[in-house]
Amino acid sequence: MRDILGLISISVLLVVLSACGTMQSYEGVERIKTETSILKPGFTVIGGFLPDLGIRIDSVDGKKLSFEDDKVELLPGSHTVFLKWKTADEEYLTFVTQAGHNYTIRRSDGWQQCDIRWWIVDDTTDEIVTEVTKCSNSPKNSPVN
Repeated sequence: MRDILGLISISVLLVVLSACGTMQSYEGVERIKTETSILKPGFTVIGGFLPDLGIRIDSVDGKKLSFEDDKVELLPGSHTVFLKWKTADEEYLTFVTQAGHNYTIRRSDGWQQCDIRWWIVDDTTDEIVTEVTKCSNSPKNSPVN
């Protein structure tokens, strides 16, 4: 009986792990890693100390991600991402990627009404490449053309 439960547990774990994927945001054949960059969701900091993993990439350059995709492979250049945090907040961010770099989305949500902050970090250089701070009651941002 324990063997069966162990086998079921391993099977469930493999299904869950295989559900995460990387969306190729460009047309054509897959490129080598040094020609592209990866964007992935990070974590939200609530009240300065509580980490939360609720960030979701909804779309990149108008192309929606499937539920299974948790990372995006991008060509170098300017990109606009539409981000969601649970059901409470959403934001557009535009940033420029470099080939061979990885990027992580971050969000903080303090205790005050006007301290919601979204930013993207270049993991290769540890620099913030774009950010926005807003009040929770302000209108939603939209991409700039």
